[in-house]
Amino acid sequence: MSIASDGASEGPTDLGNAAPSAPRQGRSTPEGRSVWERLQDALTLKAAVFKEIGADPNGITQGFVVAAVAGAVGGIFTGPLLAVTIPLQLTLVAALAGVSSLVVRLVSQRVPPYSAWLSAALFATAPSALGIIPMVGLYAAGVYTMILEVVAIRGLAGVSAASALVVFLTAAALVSVPLWALATIVGMTPLRGLLEFWP
Repeated sequence: MSIASDGASEGPTDLGNAAPSAPRQGRSTPEGRSVWERLQDALTLKAAVFKEIGADPNGITQGFVVAAVAGAVGGIFTGPLLAVTIPLQLTLVAALAGVSSLVVRLVSQRVPPYSAWLSAALFATAPSALGIIPMVGLYAAGVYTMILEVVAIRGLAGVSAASALVVFLTAAALVSVPLWALATIVGMTPLRGLLEFWP
C-alpha cells in the first residue's frame, strides 16, 4: 500500500496550475491575416470573414485602406472630384454601419459593437473599383456592394440572408432618403450623383 501511495505522489497534484498547452503549429491567428486574404474571402461572399474583420482591432484600418483604394480606382476618371466623392462615400458608409447596427437589434440579440460594423462595411465597398469600367461599372459596383453589405450583416449578427436583406434595405433607406432630399434642396450635385449609384 505504501509503495502505491509513494508512486502516486510523484506526479503533479494541482491540475489547475498546469501550464497551458502550446498552440498548434500551422494555425494563423485572425489578426495575422492580410488585407488581401480577407478581401478575397469577402469578395467570394464568405460571411465568416466579416465577423473576423469586426473582431480585429486592425480591421478598421484595413477597411479604410480598402475603401480608399477602391474609391480612387473606381473614380479615377472623375479627376479632382475624388477629393469630394471619397470623403462623402466614407461618411455614407459610416452612417450606414451605425444605422444597420441599430436596426439589426430588431431581429438579433447578438450585436457586435459599432467598430465591427464599420470595419465590415468598409470592406464591403471593395466593388467600388468596378466604377472604372465605362457605362456598366457603376451599376455593377452598386449591386455587388449591396450583396456584400447583406453578407456582412449576416456574418456579424448571425441572422438569415432574408433578415440581413431586410436590415440592409431598411438602413439604406433611413440613410439615403433624407440625404437625397437634402441634396436635392441644397443642390449638392456630387452628393446626388453618389447617392444615385450607392447603396
